[in-house]
Amino acid sequence: MVTVRALNVLFTLSSFTGLALSIYAFIVEQAAEKDANYKAMCDINEFVSCTTVFKSEYATGFGLASKFLGKDSFFNKPNSLFGMAFYSLLIVFAQVDSKPFAILNLIFSTLSVWLSVYLAYLLVFVIRSLCVICAGTYLVNIINFASSYYKFKKLSAPPAKVQKSKKKKA
Repeated sequence: MVTVRALNVLFTLSSFTGLALSIYAFIVEQAAEKDANYKAMCDINEFVSCTTVFKSEYATGFGLASKFLGKDSFFNKPNSLFGMAFYSLLIVFAQVDSKPFAILNLIFSTLSVWLSVYLAYLLVFVIRSLCVICAGTYLVNIINFASSYYKFKKLSAPPAKVQKSKKKKA
């Protein structure tokens, strides 16, 4: 049986992976911005290219901030910066074994899965490129969702009854 502690470890490791992927994405974005010929390790061919995705209009503000809030909006920042803040917050939340924090983790993880679906749609049908870093964060979000769901279930379950010994004193 999986314990809450094991779920915390899984969630924390997964969130650290998401944080590392977000940091790497930010580094690639910055390098590609400075050098038009930059080729990242995740650029395998024309179709599998992180740099292509990170240079797209959807790489900042999730492609929504500039359309609704303008190009100068505070929210029109690289998605990787949001990822760094998001996964850092999740790492902190994962350390608290309380039902309210389990609910927060579940809500944030659910939202991140829905955002992953949106971004995956953009990758496949709009940008028409595959980003292994992006796919990695989608996997992280699925793992975080599953572990936060099971942690919430465990913390919401009624405590197990302790059976008293039925031996009679002789």
